[in-house]
Amino acid sequence: MGSVQIEKFKAKNWQIGDTFAIKIKHENPFYNGKYLILIKGNYYWNNGYDRLQTFLLKLTKDYTIPKSLEEINSLEFIKTGYIHFIERFSSRSVGMENYDMVLERCKNLKFYPDEYNYLYMYDVTYLVDCRKKYDNLVYLGNYDIDYPQDEFPPVCITYRKSIVFIDNLVEDAINKYEDFNLKKSKIYKEDREKVEQRAKLYSKIHQEVLNDTYKP
Repeated sequence: MGSVQIEKFKAKNWQIGDTFAIKIKHENPFYNGKYLILIKGNYYWNNGYDRLQTFLLKLTKDYTIPKSLEEINSLEFIKTGYIHFIERFSSRSVGMENYDMVLERCKNLKFYPDEYNYLYMYDVTYLVDCRKKYDNLVYLGNYDIDYPQDEFPPVCITYRKSIVFIDNLVEDAINKYEDFNLKKSKIYKEDREKVEQRAKLYSKIHQEVLNDTYKP
């Protein structure tokens, strides 16, 4: 085992672009034996705090580890979260901006909703133990990957999503793949008109909160 692989066992040594593979052991034969690919992402909350590590995820097509940037880029990204298109300007900058400021700051952002009018995130933040050696991760190298073209761009620097314990990463990734890539989540079965009405209500409330006019 090379010295680079040994160095990459510890989260404190992970850098943007570092790419790892972990073999999946799962009761579902569709996943069992394939590899989950983790790519440390270029996101603004990669701020040097070692315990929070943000990755993009991919799933191999078969039971082999990708050996080049081309092979990694050809793999499917796992979608890790969603938001309705109507709620796309739901900034978390409460107390720092009003809604018009959010719209002005984000006027040049591009959004790519799917046929359900949903936008998707592709990153996930793991809580890691910096003292632990993650020797179940196979280090593949450092790559400048192609990021997903339809990724939802968070509209403010304080935007955060849920944090997952890294020990649960395989099960969490499979659940997200089932929910969003395979569209098994209940969000695809809901009445579209009701979903849109709810999104409009949430967006309206959010605007009022930012403008300090919200009255419960």
